[in-house]
Amino acid sequence: MDTEITASKPLKIDTTFNTRDLGGYKTKDGKTTKMHAFLRSDLPAQITDHGKKVLLDYGVRCVVDLRSLAEVNFMPNALRFIPEIDYYSLPMLDQTTSQGFHGKMPDNMGTVYIDLLNHSHKDFGKMFHIFAQHKDSTNLFNCTAGKDRTGVTAMLLLNLAGVDSETILVDYEVTESNMHTVFEKQKVMIKEKYGIDVPDSAFSSERFQMETAIDYLKKKWGDAEKYLLDAAVSEEDIRIVKSMLVD
Repeated sequence: MDTEITASKPLKIDTTFNTRDLGGYKTKDGKTTKMHAFLRSDLPAQITDHGKKVLLDYGVRCVVDLRSLAEVNFMPNALRFIPEIDYYSLPMLDQTTSQGFHGKMPDNMGTVYIDLLNHSHKDFGKMFHIFAQHKDSTNLFNCTAGKDRTGVTAMLLLNLAGVDSETILVDYEVTESNMHTVFEKQKVMIKEKYGIDVPDSAFSSERFQMETAIDYLKKKWGDAEKYLLDAAVSEEDIRIVKSMLVD
């Protein structure tokens, strides 16, 4: 009988709803990804002192913020001001939140993920180098909802760890339910403030969208390791990140 795959649960942190550990997932060779190595997250902009303490106690000492400069300036990441944390801004564009929901928006986030893999190739490489420099702490990476830019990053990490595509898709899908209340409020706010009807795809984490990215990764590079090597990540950095993910 096949074992049911369960997505990781969000940490109990006030004002974030999608801060989740990439640990606890089975790999294809029977290992399990490590806890306290990587946290994927929505934006911790309004996190309280208690929430900050929870993350510090969890081991977070490195934060990589994937939002555009406009997003960062509009709503700073509260974790960047904690002395114990090394904060890195690595701007990526998701064609929705990063442009303030203005301009032409995508009908399908899968095409956005492909664009991210192509146009942010070197930035993903920089991020994995940063991760390797913080091998002894918990690395948190975030965008706004923890779904798109964060989702592609989580996909690359889990693929590198040897986690199968089905598990990666389950990890991706749960964001929509975790963020449902926030997304509904955002839709109303954007409509009332800007008169914009944001396409449902921008708030969706249907599996076919990330499946599109996984299929593209396999077709063009083969796997995350080859993708990262092509992004000028050293073999040593890849070895270190792998060791952070699995024993």
